[in-house]
Amino acid sequence: MSYPPHGLTPAALGLDSSIPNVEKAVDRAVAFARREAGWHIFPSVTEELTVDGEGGLVLTLPSLHVEDVHSVTENGSALDASAYEWSATGDLKRRGHCWTTRWRGVSVNLTHGYDLEDADLADLLGAIAGAVGVQAANPLGIPEVIGPYQLTGDMSRAWIGDGRTTLSRFCLPWSA
Repeated sequence: MSYPPHGLTPAALGLDSSIPNVEKAVDRAVAFARREAGWHIFPSVTEELTVDGEGGLVLTLPSLHVEDVHSVTENGSALDASAYEWSATGDLKRRGHCWTTRWRGVSVNLTHGYDLEDADLADLLGAIAGAVGVQAANPLGIPEVIGPYQLTGDMSRAWIGDGRTTLSRFCLPWSA
Protein backbone atom coordinates (compact mmCIF):
# COMPACT_ATOMS: atom_id res chain seq x y z
CA MET A 1 0.00 0.00 0.00
CA SER A 2 1.30 3.42 -0.90
CA TYR A 3 0.92 6.16 1.69
CA PRO A 4 1.31 9.93 1.32
CA PRO A 5 4.48 11.57 2.69
CA HIS A 6 4.13 11.98 6.45
CA GLY A 7 5.75 15.41 6.82
CA LEU A 8 7.00 14.64 10.33
CA THR A 9 10.42 15.98 11.33
CA PRO A 10 12.62 15.20 14.34
CA ALA A 11 12.17 18.83 15.48
CA ALA A 12 8.36 18.43 15.45
CA LEU A 13 8.82 15.47 17.79
CA GLY A 14 11.16 17.41 20.08
CA LEU A 15 14.14 15.31 19.01
CA ASP A 16 17.68 16.45 18.36
CA SER A 17 18.23 16.32 14.59
CA SER A 18 21.99 15.91 15.11
CA ILE A 19 21.47 12.35 16.37
CA PRO A 20 22.80 10.01 13.67
CA ASN A 21 20.06 8.46 11.52
CA VAL A 22 17.24 10.15 13.45
CA GLU A 23 15.39 11.04 10.23
CA LYS A 24 15.48 7.39 9.13
CA ALA A 25 14.25 6.35 12.58
CA VAL A 26 11.31 8.79 12.22
CA ASP A 27 10.50 7.30 8.80
CA ARG A 28 10.66 3.75 10.21
CA ALA A 29 8.49 4.63 13.22
CA VAL A 30 5.84 6.27 11.03
CA ALA A 31 5.94 3.36 8.54
CA PHE A 32 5.47 0.90 11.39
CA ALA A 33 2.56 2.90 12.85
CA ARG A 34 0.86 3.08 9.45
CA ARG A 35 1.30 -0.65 8.79
CA GLU A 36 -0.12 -1.51 12.20
CA ALA A 37 -3.00 0.94 11.82
CA GLY A 38 -3.92 -0.17 8.30
CA TRP A 39 -4.18 3.39 6.99
CA HIS A 40 -2.01 6.52 6.68
CA ILE A 41 -3.32 8.29 9.88
CA PHE A 42 -1.69 11.64 9.01
CA PRO A 43 -1.53 14.10 7.32
CA SER A 44 -5.00 15.04 6.08
CA VAL A 45 -5.15 14.24 2.35
CA THR A 46 -7.71 14.18 -0.42
CA GLU A 47 -7.59 10.93 -2.34
CA GLU A 48 -9.61 8.33 -4.18
CA LEU A 49 -10.16 5.03 -2.33
CA THR A 50 -11.47 2.01 -4.21
CA VAL A 51 -12.92 -0.68 -1.98
CA ASP A 52 -14.81 -3.94 -2.28
CA GLY A 53 -18.58 -3.72 -2.04
CA GLU A 54 -19.81 -5.43 1.12
CA GLY A 55 -23.44 -5.92 0.05
CA GLY A 56 -24.89 -4.37 3.19
CA LEU A 57 -26.33 -0.98 4.06
CA VAL A 58 -23.05 0.22 5.62
CA LEU A 59 -19.68 0.18 3.86
CA THR A 60 -16.62 0.62 6.06
CA LEU A 61 -13.75 2.64 4.57
CA PRO A 62 -10.09 2.23 5.56
CA SER A 63 -10.04 5.43 7.63
CA LEU A 64 -10.92 6.50 11.14
CA HIS A 65 -10.95 10.26 10.55
CA VAL A 66 -13.00 11.39 7.54
CA GLU A 67 -13.34 15.14 7.08
CA ASP A 68 -15.37 15.20 3.85
CA VAL A 69 -16.71 12.88 1.16
CA HIS A 70 -16.58 14.61 -2.22
CA SER A 71 -18.01 11.87 -4.45
CA VAL A 72 -18.94 8.19 -4.51
CA THR A 73 -19.03 5.92 -7.53
CA GLU A 74 -20.66 2.48 -7.42
CA ASN A 75 -20.08 -0.01 -10.25
CA GLY A 76 -18.81 2.86 -12.42
CA SER A 77 -21.83 5.14 -11.88
CA ALA A 78 -21.56 8.36 -9.88
CA LEU A 79 -24.02 8.52 -6.98
CA ASP A 80 -25.96 11.62 -6.04
CA ALA A 81 -24.98 12.84 -2.57
CA SER A 82 -28.52 12.11 -1.38
CA ALA A 83 -27.95 8.37 -2.08
CA TYR A 84 -25.55 7.96 0.86
CA GLU A 85 -24.59 9.32 4.26
CA TRP A 86 -21.11 9.27 5.76
CA SER A 87 -19.64 9.31 9.25
CA ALA A 88 -16.42 10.88 10.49
CA THR A 89 -15.27 7.41 11.57
CA GLY A 90 -15.24 6.09 8.01
CA ASP A 91 -18.63 4.48 7.41
CA LEU A 92 -20.80 5.07 4.33
CA LYS A 93 -24.49 4.28 4.65
CA ARG A 94 -26.37 3.55 1.43
CA ARG A 95 -29.84 5.07 1.42
CA GLY A 96 -32.66 3.10 -0.18
CA HIS A 97 -30.83 -0.17 -0.85
CA CYS A 98 -27.64 -2.13 -0.25
CA TRP A 99 -24.15 -1.53 -1.59
CA THR A 100 -22.87 -3.64 -4.46
CA THR A 101 -21.15 -6.95 -3.74
CA ARG A 102 -18.70 -6.31 -6.56
CA TRP A 103 -15.01 -6.39 -5.65
CA ARG A 104 -13.48 -2.95 -6.13
CA GLY A 105 -17.02 -1.84 -6.92
CA VAL A 106 -17.06 1.38 -4.87
CA SER A 107 -14.76 4.38 -5.33
CA VAL A 108 -14.83 7.22 -2.85
CA ASN A 109 -13.14 10.59 -3.27
CA LEU A 110 -12.63 11.93 0.24
CA THR A 111 -10.50 14.03 2.54
CA HIS A 112 -9.28 12.08 5.55
CA GLY A 113 -6.50 11.82 8.10
CA TYR A 114 -5.33 14.04 10.93
CA ASP A 115 -3.45 17.31 10.63
CA LEU A 116 -0.14 17.18 12.50
CA GLU A 117 -1.37 20.01 14.74
CA ASP A 118 -4.55 18.13 15.69
CA ALA A 119 -4.81 17.71 19.47
CA ASP A 120 -6.15 14.16 18.97
CA LEU A 121 -2.81 13.22 17.42
CA ALA A 122 -0.59 14.52 20.26
CA ASP A 123 -0.39 11.21 22.15
CA LEU A 124 0.47 9.29 19.00
CA LEU A 125 3.23 11.76 18.11
CA GLY A 126 4.60 11.28 21.63
CA ALA A 127 4.56 7.51 21.12
CA ILE A 128 6.35 7.91 17.78
CA ALA A 129 8.97 10.10 19.47
CA GLY A 130 9.45 7.40 22.11
CA ALA A 131 9.89 4.70 19.47
CA VAL A 132 12.34 6.91 17.58
CA GLY A 133 14.27 7.50 20.79
CA VAL A 134 14.63 3.77 21.33
CA GLN A 135 15.75 3.28 17.72
CA ALA A 136 18.12 6.26 17.65
CA ALA A 137 19.76 5.15 20.88
CA ASN A 138 20.59 1.82 19.27
CA PRO A 139 21.22 2.38 15.55
CA LEU A 140 23.14 -0.88 15.11
CA GLY A 141 20.33 -3.02 16.52
CA ILE A 142 22.39 -4.44 19.37
CA PRO A 143 19.95 -6.14 21.78
CA GLU A 144 19.24 -4.06 24.87
CA VAL A 145 17.64 -5.57 27.96
CA ILE A 146 15.23 -3.44 30.00
CA GLY A 147 13.52 -5.43 32.73
CA PRO A 148 11.70 -8.33 31.10
CA TYR A 149 12.03 -6.79 27.61
CA GLN A 150 14.82 -7.33 25.13
CA LEU A 151 14.89 -4.59 22.51
CA THR A 152 16.63 -4.94 19.15
CA GLY A 153 16.77 -2.86 15.99
CA ASP A 154 13.32 -4.17 15.01
CA MET A 155 10.89 -1.22 15.10
CA SER A 156 8.12 -3.35 16.60
CA ARG A 157 10.28 -3.81 19.70
CA ALA A 158 10.40 -0.03 20.16
CA TRP A 159 6.60 0.12 20.54
CA ILE A 160 6.04 -1.19 24.05
CA GLY A 161 3.71 -0.29 26.90
CA ASP A 162 1.83 2.98 26.59
CA GLY A 163 3.13 3.65 23.07
CA ARG A 164 1.60 0.43 21.77
CA THR A 165 -1.68 1.18 23.59
CA THR A 166 -1.79 4.68 22.11
CA LEU A 167 -1.14 3.33 18.61
CA SER A 168 -3.99 0.84 18.99
CA ARG A 169 -6.47 3.74 19.21
CA PHE A 170 -5.62 4.64 15.59
CA CYS A 171 -5.79 1.07 14.20
CA LEU A 172 -8.60 -0.05 11.94
CA PRO A 173 -10.62 -2.74 13.73
CA TRP A 174 -9.80 -5.35 11.09
CA SER A 175 -6.06 -4.53 10.87
CA ALA A 176 -5.14 -5.75 14.36
